[in-house]
Amino acid sequence: MLAVAAGTLATRENRMSADMTTTSGVDPEQLSQLSEIIERVAGVPAAEVSPEKSLVEDLGLDSLAIVAVVFALEESTSGDIPEESLAGAVTVGDLLLLASQASSQN
Repeated sequence: MLAVAAGTLATRENRMSADMTTTSGVDPEQLSQLSEIIERVAGVPAAEVSPEKSLVEDLGLDSLAIVAVVFALEESTSGDIPEESLAGAVTVGDLLLLASQASSQN
């Protein structure tokens, strides 16, 4: 039981560390834009959206809502976010990073 708890804690720490890496240097304008998209698509108040928030656990988005958010994000940034990269998108910060990468490729 202790080993399972330690493994869970290690996984959570790794995720938090990864989140901190992806959310450092967040562009406030991009965050505002994504927050508005999430509010429009999923009904989550923009004020509740921040880079460290989990899309599923904290904001309550399901897979369909995430796809709709990504589609709207692609339209607003004129970037193409590869579908295979969505599997790693856990937080708002992860989506911001993907959008940034997609827009810099154009």
